[in-house]
Amino acid sequence: MSRLEPRTVDLPGCARIEYLEVGDGAPVVYFHGAGGVFRNAAFMPALGERFRVLAPSRPGFDGSTGACASAREEAEVMAEFIRIVVGAPVSLIAESAGGAAGCWLAILEPSLVQSLILVAPAAFAGASHAPPPASPEGMELRLFGSKPAWSEPPTDTDRATRQRNASANAAKLRPAHGNANLRERLGEISAPTLVLWGTADEVIPPESGQVFVRAIPNSYRMLIYGAAHSLPVAACRQFVALVTDFIERGDRFVVAEPGS
Repeated sequence: MSRLEPRTVDLPGCARIEYLEVGDGAPVVYFHGAGGVFRNAAFMPALGERFRVLAPSRPGFDGSTGACASAREEAEVMAEFIRIVVGAPVSLIAESAGGAAGCWLAILEPSLVQSLILVAPAAFAGASHAPPPASPEGMELRLFGSKPAWSEPPTDTDRATRQRNASANAAKLRPAHGNANLRERLGEISAPTLVLWGTADEVIPPESGQVFVRAIPNSYRMLIYGAAHSLPVAACRQFVALVTDFIERGDRFVVAEPGS
């Protein structure tokens, strides 16, 4: 597999953004969830076999700077990141707590988003059906499932960084207004949109995806059977196959290939 390269970029008058890059080809940008970028997740180099994949740490996560009080402000910063670093429309993957920023970017800067993949987006998260996990190991199982796809196992430092990211950005991740302003504007998303969820997601109920499919005009919802919350890690092979197919086939994504 291709190697992830750590990079940084200074956005004029805005922020310094850390990001990982791998591969060549059509650009794909990945917006991470509450834990930040998982640098040892196998899905990024797997996607890098077909695409140029960029995984920025959003403002306030990991080593990225920038004072963003909302997902909308994050989207504006990340639009500048795409303009400067990529310079072309991208396929945007927005996972979990990155879902709100991904939606805002598609609304505010439609010329930058060629296609949108929402992965268990947490913008309007409902209550979990499951009781809170009793241990950190229980939380990892809930997030990543029993067979997570890592290039190397997470360390204690990785886990501490994940927790620090979530704690430092709690106000942005769970806004008091519940992202009501975003819900009202989902219908403005013009990019073809794939909404992915795992049927065994105990963090955000899979039925939460109906909000996005009903509101976004050109959208498709697919479930990965038995998969936990963080699909890129919990169901790497299926996730990479679906995302690749959606990006490369466009409107033909839902049409079976002859002989299949």
